Amino acid sequence: MTRFFRIVKFAWQSLGRNLWLTIMTVVVLSATLFSVNVLLSLNVVTGAVAKSLENHINVSVYVKADATDEQKNSLRSYLVGLPQTADVKTVSPDDALAAFRARHADEPKVLKALDEVGDNPLGATYVVTARSLDQYPAIISALDHPAYRDLIDRTEKDFQDYSTLIARVQEIRDRASGFGIALLAIFAALAMIIMVNVVRVAIFTHKEEIGIMKLVGAGGSFIRGPYLVESVILSFLALVIASAGVAAGVYFGAPYLNAFLGTDAGLAAFFVGNVALIAATEFASLVLLTGIASTYAVGRYMKV
Repeated sequence: MTRFFRIVKFAWQSLGRNLWLTIMTVVVLSATLFSVNVLLSLNVVTGAVAKSLENHINVSVYVKADATDEQKNSLRSYLVGLPQTADVKTVSPDDALAAFRARHADEPKVLKALDEVGDNPLGATYVVTARSLDQYPAIISALDHPAYRDLIDRTEKDFQDYSTLIARVQEIRDRASGFGIALLAIFAALAMIIMVNVVRVAIFTHKEEIGIMKLVGAGGSFIRGPYLVESVILSFLALVIASAGVAAGVYFGAPYLNAFLGTDAGLAAFFVGNVALIAATEFASLVLLTGIASTYAVGRYMKV
């Protein structure tokens, strides 16, 4: 145990003697982790936006006003029974009329014409939601069934415009993800290069001490140990800084993001629910990255 604490002590001393290089390394490692979290956030946000758009997609089936209750119930049962259907909401003629008046509240001529008709000219409406976006065309085709074709006054489908928007959101996500991955690769490469130089400078700085350790019979693992421990310490510091930055960004930025999108992007819930897994994975990955760089540097610049 004493041996381990000595190795850790030497590692901290080495980092302190090369403070500016240590700070630079931590900054680059933090930027690497921050890039990872930005990519995670991007996937969460685009997923939430796509889901919000999907929630607005439906097909409205307007039934003729003179259809009997039996015919309307039969049509509804048919729509519910379609394998592509996730939900069917019924809008009664009275509710449809109220919605129509609300939509045309600023059009007195339309309302006057409606009053002149007298009776409610609107029939029931069935709002059909599909199980997935690509199943709406099948529902539209199913509405052409001979048994129900004459019952339907018209249909309104708004999935095409939303499909375009969703495709655009996914395209933006893919492009941003590609850019983010490239940026992450650059940061990772920089981190390894800087880590190699951190260890190299530390070895040259402690050249005399290393020679004395060899003379007194110190083992190779004891001499190499501090430089490998440095990678763990630097990874931990970077994780703390990056986590603090992400937490601050989510805490202060999420409300504005939600207001801009008009929906809860779910960033706070995602990071809170997965904080342990994200932190452990990122820390392990960073230790592996810096450990490889440290091992390479020790093997190249130190002959023990």
